[in-house]
Amino acid sequence: MKKLYQIAEFKSFIEEGKETEGCIPLPRATFKQLEDFLIGYKQKAKDKDIPDIYSLGNRKTVGRVLTVQNYVGVITLPNGDYIEILPKTCLNVNDEDEVAQNRKLVLTMLKTLRTNDFKCLNLASIDCKKMTILDVFITRFLEEVTK
Repeated sequence: MKKLYQIAEFKSFIEEGKETEGCIPLPRATFKQLEDFLIGYKQKAKDKDIPDIYSLGNRKTVGRVLTVQNYVGVITLPNGDYIEILPKTCLNVNDEDEVAQNRKLVLTMLKTLRTNDFKCLNLASIDCKKMTILDVFITRFLEEVTK
């Protein structure tokens, strides 16, 4: 069963069982898959001058800490779980209304880009409480294929 983990930009993930305030715990296997993905991304990005989207550090009491930075969107992991990274304006990922408001903010930002397929995105028809950013991308893709 796929699981959704949500985090705001510049917030951190830690391994489950080492909970600390301000960090979101992930199961050990999921944490490792995310870490491997981000390390691989960093190696590919280095060749193309793409900025880092994370930092990896250690804290005495909790161990490894993954902090997401300069990235908003979705990362799908090999086990099917996915990470939804919301803008840093999202202060509480446990508040459905705040999460929905920040998802709508991301979609509004996408609509303002000059060269994209989201200009005709109808925000009124999207229920941001039920649809993740990934769901919006999939829906938009299907609409284009249907055309």
